[in-house]
Amino acid sequence: MLGDEPISDAYAANAEFWIRIVRDDLDPYRSGLTDPALLALIGDCAGLHILDAGCGEGCLTRELITRGAGFVDGVDTCAEFVAAAASHPAHDPARARFRQADVAALPLPDDSVDLVVASRLPHGLSDPGRRFVEFARVVRPAGRLVMVTMHRATALRGRGDALPRRLRASVVFTGSDDRDAHHRRIRDHRHA
Repeated sequence: MLGDEPISDAYAANAEFWIRIVRDDLDPYRSGLTDPALLALIGDCAGLHILDAGCGEGCLTRELITRGAGFVDGVDTCAEFVAAAASHPAHDPARARFRQADVAALPLPDDSVDLVVASRLPHGLSDPGRRFVEFARVVRPAGRLVMVTMHRATALRGRGDALPRRLRASVVFTGSDDRDAHHRRIRDHRHA
């Protein structure tokens, strides 16, 4: 996992806690700010094949299905999250699949998804550029990446040049102080 084992181990050790936080809607930041902004950025997803990168217990996947997504592949390194997502009563295996995998080595073919969604994927990853290479590999040429970071672009500050060319100009960020979603090119987030 490219040296990210401490992050994965921490989520696994606290999986039951995080599953309860999400399912009992105990995270007002997620439910009141990041999820609505993310869903607004995603827009109409009817019929799309979507990758939910870092899917956790599957709440975003389930929401995308209710909004008409054709199929959602959920991927997470935490086996407990994947098991919780797959065993949720609302899970429909004909419309969603959950797998334990690192987003740096996605179990998907090239050019196979219309949209990659990375919602609050941990920003302390040892090699975030490798994840973007994988996102670029699996997204179709006309596809999109929609990403919400833990804090406004901190995970990518100074790393924009490492992004694959086809993603570099179209990465989406959210989380501004005024609660508005902003579409900016990655280089616009770099600080002088």
